[in-house]
Amino acid sequence: MSTHTGVGERFELRAGQAFAEVGTVAAVLCALRVGDVDLTEPLPQDVAPPPFCSGIALAPWPNRVRAGRWSLDGAVQQLDITEPTRGGALHGLLEFTEYEVRERSDAAITLGAVIHPQHGWPFLLDTWVRFELAPDGLSVTHGARNLSERRAPYATGTHPYPRVGTADVADLVLTVPADEYLEVDERLDPIRWLPVEGVPTYAAGCAWANSRSTPRSADSGPTATSPRPSRPPTARVSRSGSRTTGATCRCSRRRSSRGAAASAPRSRSSR
Repeated sequence: MSTHTGVGERFELRAGQAFAEVGTVAAVLCALRVGDVDLTEPLPQDVAPPPFCSGIALAPWPNRVRAGRWSLDGAVQQLDITEPTRGGALHGLLEFTEYEVRERSDAAITLGAVIHPQHGWPFLLDTWVRFELAPDGLSVTHGARNLSERRAPYATGTHPYPRVGTADVADLVLTVPADEYLEVDERLDPIRWLPVEGVPTYAAGCAWANSRSTPRSADSGPTATSPRPSRPPTARVSRSGSRTTGATCRCSRRRSSRGAAASAPRSRSSR
């Protein structure tokens, strides 16, 4: 079943008591629940765009690029400023892009979108996101293929707001296995990597950012995969000869080319 809304066509996935809903704009996860327990903040049918980027896919970078500027082989690149209040380029280039449906079944769907060359981004990438529902949770796989004639930097992320039913999220603890975390400044721009050891627990509303997961370029693309971990989210990276990259994460009720290859996030905890 599907419906057309402000976040594109919304597709329902079902597996046993598990239910998920995915929108085609930004490959957004609109809902995830097992039985009557919501595992992410649901996106109402009449709300668009998702508030605070809730549930969207982030590519070819997550987080912010300060002032939209970065250097490529010594040449300064200027991205469009997409977060005027903080003066940066936020969460990649697909936030308002409608993905195409590439594969679909009752319990799974694969959405794809091409990132074309544009201001500050001289690359052509094919990207996709696959949602696969099981009776106890959801697996999401992100992938990309570089269609350019040169190496391209690439990173991916996702932006769900986890919850457990009606429990107050201020009383919940999200555990992320990591060696380092990325500190941000008052504008939420990344500024430096710091070791996790000795870091105090962050209370609700405090500024912090990603665990160690950095973009890099490669001639032979690595593959990022994660076996169904004991607690989500996490991604582990290993080398392969593939020209595509991917990253898989899992959420569960039971658990708190022609050109060079695009790069994948590299988890320091996978060394």
